[in-house]
Amino acid sequence: MRILLVEPRFEHGVITYKERNSPFSKIYTNPSITLPMVAAVTPGNHQIRIVNENYEDLNLNDDYDLVGISVLTMTALRAYELADLFREKGVTVVLG
Repeated sequence: MRILLVEPRFEHGVITYKERNSPFSKIYTNPSITLPMVAAVTPGNHQIRIVNENYEDLNLNDDYDLVGISVLTMTALRAYELADLFREKGVTVVLG
């Protein structure tokens, strides 16, 4: 099974560590360990890709059997948007 684990990008004035010195910064974040932990306990016969949108672009054209999206209140709108895009392609999506 091909599994994609996604941490949606922060939006609405929330920025990443790379942009922390911006005069418009409100918060910066270190990468979460949530998705690597999920990947670590997933049986080894699955192919897993982890994408943190704060650090790299997500290719929506790749094929996956399952997409897991980590959701925080401040990333919820983007998480729902991604979930809808993958569900339209017939992919099972899990948010948590």
